[in-house]
Amino acid sequence: MIQPDMSKTIVLGMCTKDEEDSIRKSMESIRSQTRDPDYVFICDASNDTTPDIIRDELEKSDIPFEVFRQEQYSGHGGARQELYERIQDVNPDIFCMLDAANAANSDWINNIENFWEDNPEYDALTGPSCDQDVNRECSTPHDPLYYRHAAIALDVSLLDTIGGWDPGFDRGEDWDFALQMYRAGADVFTSSRWCSKYLNSEPSNIYRKRIAGNPTSVPYLYKYGTWYAKFHPVQIIKDIGSVFFYIITTILALVLAFAPQYTTSVVSIFTIYSVGFILGSVFYEDKFQLHNFKRALFLLLYTAPAAARSTKKVIQGKYQR
Repeated sequence: MIQPDMSKTIVLGMCTKDEEDSIRKSMESIRSQTRDPDYVFICDASNDTTPDIIRDELEKSDIPFEVFRQEQYSGHGGARQELYERIQDVNPDIFCMLDAANAANSDWINNIENFWEDNPEYDALTGPSCDQDVNRECSTPHDPLYYRHAAIALDVSLLDTIGGWDPGFDRGEDWDFALQMYRAGADVFTSSRWCSKYLNSEPSNIYRKRIAGNPTSVPYLYKYGTWYAKFHPVQIIKDIGSVFFYIITTILALVLAFAPQYTTSVVSIFTIYSVGFILGSVFYEDKFQLHNFKRALFLLLYTAPAAARSTKKVIQGKYQR
């Protein structure tokens, strides 16, 4: 068997927070790699035993590792930026990221390295979920596999060009980074050969949490201006749709209080608008499944408050331009 060229330094990074139920399996998948990472860096913000389990597992291997507390920045974007700044200590060529509560196949890093040796023109290799069978290029962030931080390998020169992640994004840092990649002209390839498997069952309330914490289109419009409005108008339309829902709701409350004779008309408008928004969202996704109807409902209910919070953060100067 021809051994791969080991000249490139490959670093693996992971962000963790209260993952004690699944982190052992994630670490086992890292320890079992046929091509070990040269270093492992873990940025942890846990209040449970997660970092102890990580150390216990990685000490069973010969892989150099560091588990450090997330302190400099907050949120998801901050954790990833702390990883990026920390890996500078070892001057890597390739930065692989695996999400907590995910596990990779034993040949994950080996397949990435072998592919990159034959195809050095790519800037990023993204891994799908292991229940997908893909092997293709990705050309736009509108492709969900263009940037999937659950399993991704990045040429560090691309990372340096972009400057890492915007720590202002508590959530939504993945979309912002994908936009930065796209604007930098990154070439991306995705393949099931370096997929990842989610270890937990996703709780039903995960959609509410994600949508309620979504930064909405506000910070992206702030950062990218009219370019973003042209690039991703659908998000802006959905955001405005949720704002109008709250306007209609306010009007309905005022009618009930001061002009009850118009209640039937306003309730009809309220109902038609709400149903239309939900159906329109589902039709756009073109996936007529129950969870997509729930997601559309949560978009209607939670997007406007999220937009208000994002606007406040913009005013406070939280996001980088």
